Amino acid sequence: MLEKLMNRARVTDEDKIALYINDEVELILEREDVFLVLGVGMKGAEIKDLPAANAQSSNVTEQMYRLLKHAEEINVAGSGQDQGKGAGSGQDQGKGAGSGQDQDKDAEAVVKNKDDTVAPVQGAKRSRRNYFTTGCIQKVFKSEDEKIKAELDDEMGARLFCMEALKFLVSSSSSTMETSIQDAVTDLDKLKNVDWCTVVYERMKTGISVWHNPPQDKPKKNPPKNKPKKNPPQNKPTTRNPTGCIYLLLVNILFLFSLCVETQLS
Repeated sequence: MLEKLMNRARVTDEDKIALYINDEVELILEREDVFLVLGVGMKGAEIKDLPAANAQSSNVTEQMYRLLKHAEEINVAGSGQDQGKGAGSGQDQGKGAGSGQDQDKDAEAVVKNKDDTVAPVQGAKRSRRNYFTTGCIQKVFKSEDEKIKAELDDEMGARLFCMEALKFLVSSSSSTMETSIQDAVTDLDKLKNVDWCTVVYERMKTGISVWHNPPQDKPKKNPPKNKPKKNPPQNKPTTRNPTGCIYLLLVNILFLFSLCVETQLS
């Protein structure tokens, strides 16, 4: 369904979003439609893009990371106890949990390296980002853990909620949150002054353009020479992920269909 929507959408020469219905009908979406369809937007807002990171972003992001990570660890530990295995198996699982903590040291090193302005290891970056997901956010809000309740004040709750909302409005179908979204929610005051009509609309246009013209895979560095290949690679289709608020397109189509049905019934 999403692929069909993206295939029908295009950016016109007038820099607007057009949604092809048939040879006689084409919907034109304008910036104001973001507010009409989704109910978000603010006229006259000064900020036309997601707020960038500031001096406090690294500290706030660290707090979010530790909270999300703690909620995930509690959930994993609880799942292990619910399995009701023998004492020996439980001890073995405990050892496994310990090695998991060792693996997370790399992720924690990212926080330290951020403050020390030292480039973190690529693997550590991926490990840290894996906690910024919808699942971990839900575990935080559902948790009865006292430590999580103490750290989940109004500001932290607002940041986590906004992070999930922004993933819906401007992000891709990836399960993890983009770094730009993590940075944006660290400053709630700036987030209040964002022109969401422009941000959502521009991200949707970018997503449509990239969908129709996906970036090509970069060639490998120093490829092996004169090495025969047993199975030569076939031309694989480029993987494309819908980016932006795809529901903006979906709601417009449903609205058009509802008008057609209403016209026929009348």
